[in-house]
Amino acid sequence: MRRAPIGTLADEPAPVPSARERRALLTAGVRSLVVLRERGELTSAEVKTVARTVGVHERTVWRRLERARAAGTADLAPRSRYCVTDEVRIKLAYYRGNIKRVHQEMLEEADDPKQVPSLTTLHRAVKLDLAPGDLAGLRSGIPASRALDPHLKRPPTCRNEEWEGDHKQAPVLVWADGRLVKPWITWFCDCHTGVTMGWAVTPHYPHRGSILAALRSCILTDDIHGPAGGLPRRIRIDRGKDFLSRAVTQAMGSFGVHVDVLPPYTLHLKGSIENLNRAATSMFFSTLPRYTKTQKLDTKHRAEEKDPALTFENFVDLFAQWVRTRNTEHRMAGRGNLTPMDSWNSDTTPPERATAEGPACLPDGRRTLHPHHPRARDPLAGP
Repeated sequence: MRRAPIGTLADEPAPVPSARERRALLTAGVRSLVVLRERGELTSAEVKTVARTVGVHERTVWRRLERARAAGTADLAPRSRYCVTDEVRIKLAYYRGNIKRVHQEMLEEADDPKQVPSLTTLHRAVKLDLAPGDLAGLRSGIPASRALDPHLKRPPTCRNEEWEGDHKQAPVLVWADGRLVKPWITWFCDCHTGVTMGWAVTPHYPHRGSILAALRSCILTDDIHGPAGGLPRRIRIDRGKDFLSRAVTQAMGSFGVHVDVLPPYTLHLKGSIENLNRAATSMFFSTLPRYTKTQKLDTKHRAEEKDPALTFENFVDLFAQWVRTRNTEHRMAGRGNLTPMDSWNSDTTPPERATAEGPACLPDGRRTLHPHHPRARDPLAGP
């Protein structure tokens, strides 16, 4: 007999199923045996096959068959366990979700301590019977409970149907005008395809000029800014005063774009752009020198805090490269393992193009202001 070469699957031990997996396999096997017995085709060979496959004794399978005939089902009856009562819920609310303190009071009130479940059993019951949001609300209040609320996904649409925009301060120190600053990024993404439509970077707090520059890079579809672009049907933004400025609202109104202004503190209503903000932090900003959230060495110092910082221009170049890589190479499991640009190109919905003179009213990020103007450093925009 020819042996398998070293390093093949033949040398790897088979994974040992857990007790839960073994019970599930045995239940499925007994269910099949019950069907064979009803047809009069059950033999000991099938019972031995199930026992060998599951890894139990043959007598165990026969006992489960007899139990299934008596109960009328192959499924095991649920085991009895301790459940959280309304009285325990009241005690949890009174003690701010402290399970151990609730258990101590139950022991003090009980005539026989043996009738009180153990602390481990009480912990298990609370975990099974109380939703994580309920327990967080008992411990920290309603905001903590709402943070764990599930949110439904919006139905799928088409490209350029919905955009979301936001500001993001990069947690990275860069050199700009002779001092270390944290640059700000203004960008928009397409909710259906996940494409980063356009962006603008400023070394200071963003303003309406950076928003208009980012919108211009989103709308244009030339060789520099394309191929993704066009006009969206609606844009979701937060209540930032720069997003609500007259210049931005007039620009969007001139293009016929509907602007949805979200209520305050509702990040879940613009989850696409918030997910992009988190992805940029974990996948890009954290890899740059002078990242401000590196590991702490002690209470005052962090790792790599003495590394040389990038210049503002180098940061913009690296950020532009990361955006292009994410649009063309990053595959998303939630979108069929496609890249954002693959999702964009597979959508046959024709994008609405702006007129030739439309984007001309938006700044391109290279306008020069008076050197003493507080906004002298204009945004650097990109596709």
